Amino acid sequence: MSATCRNLLLLWVFQADPLDVERLEELLASAIATTTHELTILLDCPFIARQAAEPTRHTPALDWPAAQALLALLYATASHLAAAQDNWLLNVDVVLAVPTNITDCQWAKSLDRVLVPDKDQERWNPFITQLKTHIAPSLGVLTLSGPSLATPPHDPSSNQLVPLHNDPTIAATDPASFTNTAIGGTFDHLHSGHKLLLTMAAWVTQDTLYCGVSDEPLLKTKKYRAYLEPLNKRMAKVTQFLTKINPHISYQVVPLLDPFGPTITIRDIDALICSEETLSGGHAVNKERARREFAPVQLMVVSVISHPPTHPHAKPCEAGASDSPFSLKLSSTAIRKHYYNQSAVTNPRSKEST
Repeated sequence: MSATCRNLLLLWVFQADPLDVERLEELLASAIATTTHELTILLDCPFIARQAAEPTRHTPALDWPAAQALLALLYATASHLAAAQDNWLLNVDVVLAVPTNITDCQWAKSLDRVLVPDKDQERWNPFITQLKTHIAPSLGVLTLSGPSLATPPHDPSSNQLVPLHNDPTIAATDPASFTNTAIGGTFDHLHSGHKLLLTMAAWVTQDTLYCGVSDEPLLKTKKYRAYLEPLNKRMAKVTQFLTKINPHISYQVVPLLDPFGPTITIRDIDALICSEETLSGGHAVNKERARREFAPVQLMVVSVISHPPTHPHAKPCEAGASDSPFSLKLSSTAIRKHYYNQSAVTNPRSKEST
């Protein structure tokens, strides 16, 4: 089974609570083994499809804990399995709903192949036909043998089942969607932790998501600065990812020159999406908004800790910033360090200028 550069894995999940992680790992390991550069995972999961496909003011509130837990589990598992196959820089994107309009899949034009579990192929055939007819006529199709996530677990008491509710690391709040939201970060070498934050932000936004990307004044203390991606490249990657996962809202991706950005200049921002590490910055935003007599933003916290992989060959990502191998905290700093070390091998003098 030869590997191709950019592939799409079609994943049908029967139920997301609990989820059979052993089955998931087997499917992801097969998909990653056939992919060299970029793997997009398109999820068909009934409990989130309505919210993710086209969020509107009339859509029920997103199940915040379950959605982020499922997303984190997919990203963390894929990251660990890619590392186990010595491909830890594999780019993985998760699109958490089948688009209601095939024209929303313009990103599929660059794909080489669709990967579909053999037991689920009948369900996916209409979508594959539409994709090949309207978007990517030369798209190849490869069936993956093995388990399906579309059948109930054989043993409901199995320790391979991961509950996505009642996760102690995730706040049990079900937010209503917000008209306008904001998020900020460096978004250097866009990785799974960034994508989790951006996806959750896009899902709870009805109209406009303001995304601040750190510019030069906020980068002075970054390690391995010589290997930071240019601002325009980071902004372009963020925009491309956001429009891929949810093309139904507006995105304002702007340079971030201070820790506050649009949150203290635009009155009608309703929520700020942050991680546990940046929550203190969210409180600082609300203090600044109060000084300007703006209403406070609701702080929506995303946990980036997922469940441990059970695959026998799974191992911590080489670039992991956390001591825990079960973390989504793949560090941009560690990725820059990787490029620095590579450069030092080929050009020892490069260490002097970093």
